[in-house]
Order: sequence, then structure tokens, then C-alpha cells
Amino acid sequence: MPQNNSATIRLGAEIGTEMSIELPSLNNRITLRLIGILKNEYLIFHLPKKILSSTTITDLSSGIILNVRSISRGSVFGFHTEILSTHTLSESVLFVSYPKSIQTQVIRKSLRVKCLFPASLTKDGLSLPGTVADISQGGCHFQAKKALFNSDQIPDFQVGNEMKIALSLPGIEGEKIINIKIINIALDVEKVEVGLAFNNPDETILKFIDDIIAMSFDISPL
Repeated sequence: MPQNNSATIRLGAEIGTEMSIELPSLNNRITLRLIGILKNEYLIFHLPKKILSSTTITDLSSGIILNVRSISRGSVFGFHTEILSTHTLSESVLFVSYPKSIQTQVIRKSLRVKCLFPASLTKDGLSLPGTVADISQGGCHFQAKKALFNSDQIPDFQVGNEMKIALSLPGIEGEKIINIKIINIALDVEKVEVGLAFNNPDETILKFIDDIIAMSFDISPL
């Protein structure tokens, strides 16, 4: 991922951008909203009450190094920063140092990341359960055990055919149904693999895909 190491680093994120923050003391990342920037000095994040209730003073102590990732203006970016201080007025805020180095990657529709989400392909009452092994903004790679693929499904599984995929995604309630088109299909002795293109997925799905793309990039230590 390209790095910007100049003395005047420009953080290409708008006020209001949500960023994923990795705290060393927590197993899970937290999401904070950027509410202020003083270039080359500090960033300010809003600290919601639910985040404060799940953390301690030690978790947010000055000097702690954070790993930050997000997507803004069509690019995924990541950087390391250091907690400067926290303040509580009518709302709580977190001050962190302005990044010295930022890694960025332009998101292309074809950019794929590995995953493992339960899914099933459906059409006219037929269903093939399996998993999505990778995903992008434009489509995904579906896999299923060959033993579950029967002869009745062969006419439906042809390149160019349109179907639906039901996706179970972490953090999203219920299955999400997306219209898809089959791009390619391959069978071997153990599994069937199908390349799929999404057809107008809703904003919830696109936001989720953006998030997992952002989380897939490793940020090297400064």
C-alpha cells in the first residue's frame, strides 16, 4: 500500500468519517467518528457513551498507540497514532496525534478480499447452500460441496443466468438477498465454485463490503 511520508501529510478524510480503531487492550475494534482536525497537530474523535462504558481509563491513557483504518473518498487508508488526551464536557472526545505516515489504497470495483460467510444460491425453489470465499464491491466467489449439487440444478447454473444469493453477514440482522449473475462456474471432485456479479446491491451491503475491505489491509509499524 502506498505511503505518504512528507512533512505535510494530508489526511484524505472528511469530518464525520467513521474510523475503525484498534486498542491494544481490547480484543475487538471500536468505531469512532472523526469530528476535528488540526493539520500536523492532532485529530479529534467523538467518544460515545457506549464506548466509554466498555473501556477503562487505562484503555484510553495518553501515550497508547492506536491502529486506525477507514474508507473515505473512494480510498481505504490506515495509519498509527498516539493518544494525547481525553476530555469530557457535554460529550466526551479523544485527542490523538496527527499521523506521521498514512498508507492508502484506491478501492477498485474488482478489489477482492478473502472472507468466509454462510450463503446459499436460490432460484425457483431450488437452493444450494455453501459459503462466500471472497468478496468485492462488484461480486463474490461462492463455493459449495459437490455432494449438495444435484442434476436438477444444472440448467440453472449456467454462465449468464441470473439468480439470487442469500448472505449471512456478521453484525447485520437476518439474511441479505442480492440479485446476481453467474460469471463463471467450475466443478471438481469435491466442490462447485461459482463466480458471481452483484446486480444493484443495497447500501447496507456496500457499506459492509467497504468495511471488510478496510479491515483487510495490514498497517506496517512506523
